[in-house]
Amino acid sequence: MNNLALTWKNQGRWREAEKILVQIIETPKAKLGIDHHYILGSVNNLAMVYEQQGRLDEAEQLQVQVTRTFKAKLGIEHPDTLGIMNNLAIIYEQQGRLIEAEQLLVQVVETSMAKLGADHPTTLASTTDLALTYWRQGRLREAEQLQVQTMEAQKSKLGAGHPDTLYSMATLATTLKDLHEDAKAYQLLKSCVDGRTRVLGNNHPDVLDSSATLRRWEAELANEDS
Repeated sequence: MNNLALTWKNQGRWREAEKILVQIIETPKAKLGIDHHYILGSVNNLAMVYEQQGRLDEAEQLQVQVTRTFKAKLGIEHPDTLGIMNNLAIIYEQQGRLIEAEQLLVQVVETSMAKLGADHPTTLASTTDLALTYWRQGRLREAEQLQVQTMEAQKSKLGAGHPDTLYSMATLATTLKDLHEDAKAYQLLKSCVDGRTRVLGNNHPDVLDSSATLRRWEAELANEDS
């Protein structure tokens, strides 16, 4: 059931994923306990589904609980703990708590680099989110530098068509757009949309969102040329 919930989550089917995750959490909780690794993983996934739905206070409440338990059970340097901390930072970012998000992400990135290596997927994912936090703070050149570095590492480690790589392409394109490098941003986002369509399908929320942005940028470029 957890695999099905993750599939729906990855497809952007948030309500369906939420329903099955709640069922997973409630059914065996009495036997396994709330701090069982299986339950905690499902709670983490549910928190991220809430985050995607904009239910940030609910997401934060769950994620703080999971983060505290993972730190106590596995230690702060465990890859699972680092991933959970990264998810909490994403929620802080969505809440506009950018300083807290940055501080947590810097801790995750530094620990991941030391323990897992610079090209480990956990490190790269956290670096991507740290760059996005810089972007939200208006630190565009810092964001761009980190995004380019991360995207190239993901292409080498994960492949150009991996969802994480495609996400990095989308965020870098947005940064380039804000830096007024419109043509370069458009071409990068076009590559991202093509890749996302192949990997995720036409109806995935990420595909629909990035496609709409691409059409808007294309119209802006056409107006500049006319």
